[in-house]
Amino acid sequence: MASVSLKLDIWEKSYSIENNTSDEIGWNLSVTSSNAWNGYDNQCPYVVRYNDSEGDIVASGNKGFSNNTTTQLASGTIKDYKHDDNGEASITLYAHYKTGVSPASASITKTIKLTKIPRASSVACSSPYVGDTATITIGRKSSEFTNTVTYEIGSLKGTIATKTSETVLSLETSSLKEEIYALMPNAKSITGTIKCTTYSGDTQIGDTQSTTFNLYANEEDCKPNIEGTVIDTNETTIALTGDKNKIVR
Repeated sequence: MASVSLKLDIWEKSYSIENNTSDEIGWNLSVTSSNAWNGYDNQCPYVVRYNDSEGDIVASGNKGFSNNTTTQLASGTIKDYKHDDNGEASITLYAHYKTGVSPASASITKTIKLTKIPRASSVACSSPYVGDTATITIGRKSSEFTNTVTYEIGSLKGTIATKTSETVLSLETSSLKEEIYALMPNAKSITGTIKCTTYSGDTQIGDTQSTTFNLYANEEDCKPNIEGTVIDTNETTIALTGDKNKIVR
């Protein structure tokens, strides 16, 4: 029994984090025949389209095949394929081939899921003394993205910036000094967390990222205030001098 079958291979060659695209997607279309023959002098039309049988044409042409062989019909590269805002994407190609024999045509559809491109901004934070400034660095994947940045230090929580395009921010701990020291009465340091949520407009991009940092006790702030007073406790000398603060040898 004669048969003609198509094989469609698709693979991702490279992608761009900055552009949120698959830079190159390769594809190859081949035909395998069994007990069917259509020599190369008898040209057969093929077409490869995006996404469905009515989509934009990727490639088209004419090529025949020989009996009991696998013949490459076409191959190519799709460039700068855009991913969704969350970094996810898939691509579907549809191929149709008129064989000129029985069966008279063959079709194939192939879908692959592309690499999920990381879109959320990275975040890092310095570890200063309590009362000093913690410097927060945001690594944006696109200049169009904004970030909302918050902090948590024990039970203390707050917002540092809302949907900002800045890549360097500051957490001033001077206004929180007393509250922070109250959380670490017998400790030399305390750990805090910085959280960064990325947005494209009002759409969140990826998952919220976080980083930890330390706040260290400042020795000058923690020195105890000690005052001493010397008094005479001998009742006889106190009676003679009339002042316990006068010391008699």
